[in-house]
Parts: sequence; structure tokens; C-alpha cells
Amino acid sequence: MRLRVATVVCISGVTNDSKDPSVDTFKSAAFHILKRFGVDFEALSLKIESRGVPPNGGGVVVLSLPIVQSLTAVNWIDEGFVKKIRGVTFSTKVSSQFESSMIRAARGIINPLVSDVHIFTDHRSGPPAG
Repeated sequence: MRLRVATVVCISGVTNDSKDPSVDTFKSAAFHILKRFGVDFEALSLKIESRGVPPNGGGVVVLSLPIVQSLTAVNWIDEGFVKKIRGVTFSTKVSSQFESSMIRAARGIINPLVSDVHIFTDHRSGPPAG
């Protein structure tokens, strides 16, 4: 794979759906995997301009990819242990208290297993809510 020019892609539609991985999942998982392959992690960016949920969508995501000369081969032998958990809650067009309830419920399940847990919030209302 060779990316000859830096690329910016604007994607619109549904950003979060119960049937597909969310844009947050893509950002947190794929970016770290690309880092292992030698892609410049600092030059990657994914900005959620607005969130979109079914049925109307309305979300806008801007993905910026750097120039990639070559990819590095990767061997993963030891899967390791879970040391920390990071997550994102989002809400659109509802009270931000729903996010607090989601965080309390998630922490009630996760904290007995892993102590280093941080859950980010993303509350949107108005046009950025999709």
C-alpha cells in the first residue's frame, strides 16, 4: 500500500448505530492498529463534526490520512492483559443526565474488574446532533 498524497475524506450519514461499529470504535481501535504498522499516529485525525443516528443520519465525519511510504510488518504473539479501559458515551437531542446514568451503569460493571477506567462524554444538541 502506498498513499502518495495526504488525503482528507468527508463522510456523511449515520455515525452511530446498534448494528454497526460506531465511528468512536473505529477511531479508538483502527488508529492504534495503524500506529503498529508504522503510520504516523500524530498525522492521523478523525473529527466528528456532527453525530447522526438512524433513521435520518445527518452525521458528518472528517478523516485525514498522512502520506504513507510503506507499512511495517507486525507480529503479535502475546495478547497481554487488560490494564486500562477507555470509552465514549454520546447523547443527541436529550438531557446530558442520560450520559451520567450510562457512565454509572458501565462503571458498576467494569470497576470490579479493572480499576483504571475513564469514560469520555460527547453531548450534542441542535445542528451538531444530526
